[in-house]
Amino acid sequence: MSDPIPTAASTARRGLSKQTWLQQRERGSEFLMAALAQATLILGRTFGRLFLPAISLYFLALGPGARAASAAYLRRVLGRPAQLWEIYRHLYTFAATIHDRVLLLAGRMGDFDLTIEGEELIHAALAEHRRGCLLFGAHLGSFEVLRAIAARRQDVRVWILMETENAVRIQSVLRRVQPAAAERVVPIGEPNTLLSVKECLERGEVVGILADRVWRQDRASEASFLGARVRFPLGPFRLAAALGAPVVFGVGLYEGGSRYALHFERIDRLDDRDLPDRTASQLMLQYVARLEHYCRLAPYNWFNFYDFWSEYD
Repeated sequence: MSDPIPTAASTARRGLSKQTWLQQRERGSEFLMAALAQATLILGRTFGRLFLPAISLYFLALGPGARAASAAYLRRVLGRPAQLWEIYRHLYTFAATIHDRVLLLAGRMGDFDLTIEGEELIHAALAEHRRGCLLFGAHLGSFEVLRAIAARRQDVRVWILMETENAVRIQSVLRRVQPAAAERVVPIGEPNTLLSVKECLERGEVVGILADRVWRQDRASEASFLGARVRFPLGPFRLAAALGAPVVFGVGLYEGGSRYALHFERIDRLDDRDLPDRTASQLMLQYVARLEHYCRLAPYNWFNFYDFWSEYD
């Protein structure tokens, strides 16, 4: 089971925009993904995890793009060149979180040992103006476990603002596990995207956004991240500034076995609606600072398998 992982050629190209991730060819058989998902639901998580070492070794041996991207990231976050076993661990962590999405979508929260810090911030944000809030995550750990926790209360509904043309195979498999989850997706870049998000917030719902990748024609701004200047999208933060919604940052870090550590933090904002660009930039810089903090805390949880720093090296 996999999200798109780049080929060697896609990783080697230099000077491309951060939209490189949208151009990646998705690898992995949808039939095998679906078979593993079904076997996991019937025979349990322990059985399904028997296949993860082979999947990880496959991408380590036959995915030079993934291997190179992992090595480039680990060199930055660890402060030294990564060893081969560390690249394998990185790929295995990714495979484990993707596999766990099946059980999380199926509502099998009892299969996991969760520690949660700051969950009350989501409910406080929802109660603040009797409206919804934005939950900003990243391709760091499991966003699915955040959605499951945020939705534990029956009075909380969670939507995901996402790129629907990415990872088509894995999304197809996951829709079969939980069709209702697909109904709570707001596609990025549609003419009514802003209106849809606004309506969700007005109904008092949570809208989750992975805010670490630049989408298509989205405006971007530079920030210091793991020792270099990197472009981050301004769109999610401009959306937050325009709608005036409370913003919570959240990560679900995989710690091995069945353990996840969930962290929620409130991101403060300027209250000046006349300065939306300044507000967006302020939110983005706070977001990037917390993202770097958690990358260093759990370095093998970063799942952007393309050269994130290619424009600046």
